[in-house]
Amino acid sequence: MPGKVLIVDDIATNRIVLNVKLSAAGYTVVQASSGRAGLETARRERPDIILLSSSLPDMPVTRLLAELGRDEALHGIPAIALLESHETSRKLALLDSGAADVLPAPPDTAMLLARFRALLRARDGREDAALQEQMKRALGFCESGAEFEAPPHISIVARNAQRSAAWAAALDSQAICSKGHTPQAEMLRLIESAPSSPDIVLVECAEGEAAAQSLSLISDLRAGPNTRHCGLVVVVPGDEAQLRAAAFDRGADDVLVKGFHTRELRLKVQRLARRKRLGDARRAHMQAGLHAAITDPLTGLFNRRYALPHLEKLTAESRPDAARCAVMALDIDHFKRINDQHGHPVGDAILAELADLLKRFLRKDDIAARIGGEEFLVILPDTSRAQAQETAQRLCRLISRHAFQAPGVDEPLRVTVSIGLAMTERGGGAELPPRAEDAVETLLARADAALYGSKRHGRNQVTISTRSAA
Repeated sequence: MPGKVLIVDDIATNRIVLNVKLSAAGYTVVQASSGRAGLETARRERPDIILLSSSLPDMPVTRLLAELGRDEALHGIPAIALLESHETSRKLALLDSGAADVLPAPPDTAMLLARFRALLRARDGREDAALQEQMKRALGFCESGAEFEAPPHISIVARNAQRSAAWAAALDSQAICSKGHTPQAEMLRLIESAPSSPDIVLVECAEGEAAAQSLSLISDLRAGPNTRHCGLVVVVPGDEAQLRAAAFDRGADDVLVKGFHTRELRLKVQRLARRKRLGDARRAHMQAGLHAAITDPLTGLFNRRYALPHLEKLTAESRPDAARCAVMALDIDHFKRINDQHGHPVGDAILAELADLLKRFLRKDDIAARIGGEEFLVILPDTSRAQAQETAQRLCRLISRHAFQAPGVDEPLRVTVSIGLAMTERGGGAELPPRAEDAVETLLARADAALYGSKRHGRNQVTISTRSAA
């Protein structure tokens, strides 16, 4: 995970000490002694993290942070400011200007490295987002609606109910709050069973020996299916570097020391909530893209890209003693005539309605796919020859008796299909080739040959491949 760190500090001894510590941890270190030099070095080196002194000779650090934020190439790089004093106003000013965090100077090495690791985890997510954004643009999916930011969903786990309520009030949030010393397992269950996943979980870490339980909760939250993507903020009882480092390494996105200013809490929660929403949108776009890649847009059935690898998988997993798999090649009879007489919108309506019939007719483990204009493929796993034949005959009759409704056509249309049926074989001289790809090709060829047999013999019927053993 170690990456490149830019140190911006006008005091050479500070840079040397940090350089030694970070280099020993495997980081590549570049340095600058002023704000202007820091900007130039950042543009040239593109570091993963920027570590800033709280005072620079040529410009206020707040101005440097603002310039980093305005630079399109640099605004996503997290910057940590090192503050020698404990002035709350200065810390808030640095956070307001864009600092990812403000740590005491000189920083504890273990805690600083843990903070780096947390920031680099977030960086990997940002890089994934940038890659997906490039893919969306390349595919033409550039539209984006106006963003509406509702108040974040927050869960609070504090050591007493009064503190939970105070933090919820500070965040102006209707949060799920712990009530007194709610057992850890119970609070985790409440959070995981909430109607929607939280955007933020705020956890108060216990002191002394009980801290181990709090750290375990942080790990559980980061791993939980309903909370793994949330922003996780941990409040530690004192400025204990070891405990802060442990919280970061267990999965915390940010760590505050008890006694923090409520404005700091609000600012960090807002940032993490926005990151969570962007991540949710990114995952939703990815899911939609994956669905589109394997789905026929007109019928909602699977497409060839999904169906054939699925059939390969079924064929590869077959064993001599396993139940056989049936494949139906299905083609609408005289579909060109429908398009010529009524137009392509009517043809599209017929295809969509036929797809709905297939979805309602087939079992949940069966697969229906549109693989061509009016051509469909149906895969029936764990199906005997007799069962497959009966299923194909019933489907053929169901379609022929169905009244298809189409836009602009007063009377229902009658549609028939021809079906070719092929089976995976175990004996009888009709075995499939051993390679899954070859087996699928052979199986589809047999189903197609049987389909053309149905066409030759008058359509609206089922033909079983002659290579299917009895």
